Amino acid sequence: MSVEGMEGIMATITVKIPDPTEQRLRRQTEAAGKPVEQFVSEVLEAQAMPDKTLRDISGSVHQRFLESGMSEEELADRLEREDHAARGVVVPAPECHISSKKLSRPKWGV
Repeated sequence: MSVEGMEGIMATITVKIPDPTEQRLRRQTEAAGKPVEQFVSEVLEAQAMPDKTLRDISGSVHQRFLESGMSEEELADRLEREDHAARGVVVPAPECHISSKKLSRPKWGV
């Protein structure tokens, strides 16, 4: 069955859920200040959306990473250090990398 809604024709479905699930759902919708129907519709809509690629999610961050010249390993190291720092865990600085031309440190200016 379909009904006319604000965004055009919308399908109507009936879903059977256990009473405890309904109670949790009602608490969540009350906290969100939304009717159950709207809340559930938004959850289903989000679930039915196509998966986004990492590039879609990261946007300009991905481009800035490419422009930085940083390797994926260097980025992983930096992200791990930042994660530890956010949690108050001290991690030693990375060791210098020696190339055939010069002594260099990873580029962190992302």
